[in-house]
Amino acid sequence: MINLRTLQTVFAKFSKREKIIFYVTAAVLLIVFLDKAIFFPSFSQMKLKDQEIENKKKIVMKDIHMLALKEDVEKEMGKYESYFSPPRTSEEEVTSTLKEIENLASKAKVSVISIRPGEVREEDFFESYLVNLTCEGTMTRLISFLHAIETAPTLLTVERYIISPAAAGSRQAQCRITISKTVIPE
Repeated sequence: MINLRTLQTVFAKFSKREKIIFYVTAAVLLIVFLDKAIFFPSFSQMKLKDQEIENKKKIVMKDIHMLALKEDVEKEMGKYESYFSPPRTSEEEVTSTLKEIENLASKAKVSVISIRPGEVREEDFFESYLVNLTCEGTMTRLISFLHAIETAPTLLTVERYIISPAAAGSRQAQCRITISKTVIPE
């Protein structure tokens, strides 16, 4: 261990210039120590906190922007509100779809020969109910029926259709159609 008296004797033998160099060196070492031990970690923490604050500000600004658009989004959602339906069982949805298709067929004056439900496709946030239908009518009425299906307010879509003459020389045509109804639960 270093004896304090020995240090004092050595220090007392220093010239004035050596004492100044010693004090300057001690001061520089103290400043470097304080910088590495106290100031640098504090400033780096402050810099990190400043960066976090900037990130939070950006998030808040995005949120404020979204809040400003809230009314526009609600208006836009109002346009599509009719496409959302209250939750129903699969059977209720199929029954409702079959009735809707039969009503559209009767309005277009197309006679339905057979109608039967098909598979149910479940997607991420919606379901599609398929219906297979065979109907008969004049070409004009069949086209009117297909148009009525495509423009129905309940997201009915003609997936596939085949039109053929009902009989040789007849003005009647027979149409086999696969229709899907997309249901978006509320």
